Amino acid sequence: MRDTKLNVFIIDDSIVFRNILVSIVEAFPETNCVGKSYSGEGALRQLKKLDVDLVIIDVFMPDMDGLAVFKAIKKNYPNLPVVMISGVVDQSNPLVMEALKLGALGFIEKANTLDAKSQQLRLEARLKEVVDLVYSGNFSNHSMLGPRIAKHRKRLSKVDMVLIGSSTGGPSALRKVIPLLDSDIGCPVLIVQHMPEIYTASLAKHLAKESKIDVSEAASGMIVSPNQVLIAPGGHHMGIIKGSRGYEIALNKNAPVNSCRPSIDVLFESTANNFSGEILVIILTGMGRDGTAGVRALRKVNPLYCIVQSPDTCIVDAMPRHIIEDGLADKILPIDSISEAINLLARRNRAPTNFMESNTHII
Repeated sequence: MRDTKLNVFIIDDSIVFRNILVSIVEAFPETNCVGKSYSGEGALRQLKKLDVDLVIIDVFMPDMDGLAVFKAIKKNYPNLPVVMISGVVDQSNPLVMEALKLGALGFIEKANTLDAKSQQLRLEARLKEVVDLVYSGNFSNHSMLGPRIAKHRKRLSKVDMVLIGSSTGGPSALRKVIPLLDSDIGCPVLIVQHMPEIYTASLAKHLAKESKIDVSEAASGMIVSPNQVLIAPGGHHMGIIKGSRGYEIALNKNAPVNSCRPSIDVLFESTANNFSGEILVIILTGMGRDGTAGVRALRKVNPLYCIVQSPDTCIVDAMPRHIIEDGLADKILPIDSISEAINLLARRNRAPTNFMESNTHII
């Protein structure tokens, strides 16, 4: 925890929103706005002269789009946290998705209407989450983690379902996992990624193009079938129910859980309540503790193996850290090893019973 204020730099071509962002940042006790620019090129010139801790970048700008500015910042200042922000939620998908893949701290949707108090409060709340995260240093500081591994593990004889939870930094992490999964993995894979509406559809399309396994955004009533990846749509909680045709996807717009919708806990707890089978849980990079209660609920009723992304490979380590600190993790793996672990465990569906023991270097 630092004892000085964060220096924030704001890049937005709209003078109205630029001033709104400045006023929000200046109102937080932890932050100063040390600079602002209406253009990417102007911002890059100013950044050379300033000591900056956090950059907020608008996606669309006249001379350089937000992605180009982000790439330039990461090239010159690789450890400088950057968050993307935009009031447009349709055409900006490719730019935002690429920035998230390359390590942007997150994406924040601007207020849709300037005089809507609820939208303004939402923008302030999202910015405060980012400020708190950077101020605490948790996105890069994992030195307080101890190697607590779950005791009394229940070994899986097979994998009936894979559940994955991810948040900040998740799109980049998922890109290192999903495309490497076997196409005949033999079980369904359900994912909750904290993202606004529309962006999860774009995420699913990007992953589908890169993957051997079928990937799509989930919809209510979809049958949960083997050899498919379903991603919870932004703005909706996702669960599963037992229907006449088998297990089906159930979506709702109930209140956010852990300030998230979709929530990882909602999917995990729904699975605990409605699914009988052996489950592999993967917790990837993310802020907050969404997923912790869900893993605990699953462990009470289902044979479970829980893998968390190693904190040193996370953009933000809070979600894996909470799982580890609560003694709920069975294995801690770097992001580049997680796809292999999933494939190895899933192959137990068609492998000798001693398969897990023969691959202890991963699982």
